[in-house]
Amino acid sequence: AHRVAMACARGERTIRVTVQPGAVWTPMQDLLRDVLWLKGRLELYQPVDLPEVRRWTLVRRCRDRLEKMTAFLRQRGMNPGPPLSYLDLAASYGWFVAEMASLGCQAGGVERDPVAIAVGHHAYGLEPGTVRRADVAAFLATDRQTYDVTSCFSLLHHVVLGRASITAEELARGIDARTRRVFFFDTGQAHEEWFS
Repeated sequence: AHRVAMACARGERTIRVTVQPGAVWTPMQDLLRDVLWLKGRLELYQPVDLPEVRRWTLVRRCRDRLEKMTAFLRQRGMNPGPPLSYLDLAASYGWFVAEMASLGCQAGGVERDPVAIAVGHHAYGLEPGTVRRADVAAFLATDRQTYDVTSCFSLLHHVVLGRASITAEELARGIDARTRRVFFFDTGQAHEEWFS
């Protein structure tokens, strides 16, 4: 690929190439394929606007949730932006963190998968430390900071199904204790395989 780029930079309009059989992955595709829960499937958990993943399945559309969140906040006189603080628990790549930050919120997240955090760093330009690496239960047990707005998407159903070290009630109480004004959450969706 670098030889093609150098040829383009020299102004060459055609080049001779030999196509090697087999798939070649871009660094971002490799990173995305290593996200823990995907197990190598060509899926995106949150939107990633890169040409090499445009044909991948987007599992969570996210924009619909963001629009509902911002509409809800505005209806209550809480325009997303300064001085609102926002924390997304189980942040995955950090798409909601990036979007709320782009609206002017002081935004951060918590995610246990270091690969998902790296995706957000590269895909959305999130600075290191914006999404902290931690299990949500451990984070809630140690962090005492409060936030104006919190969200926890696509985690509660895993807790209800016994896949966590805390109960759903403990999770909800823990997040509520960190939330000053609004807590957004969702449950699993019917199409997800573990609900079959």
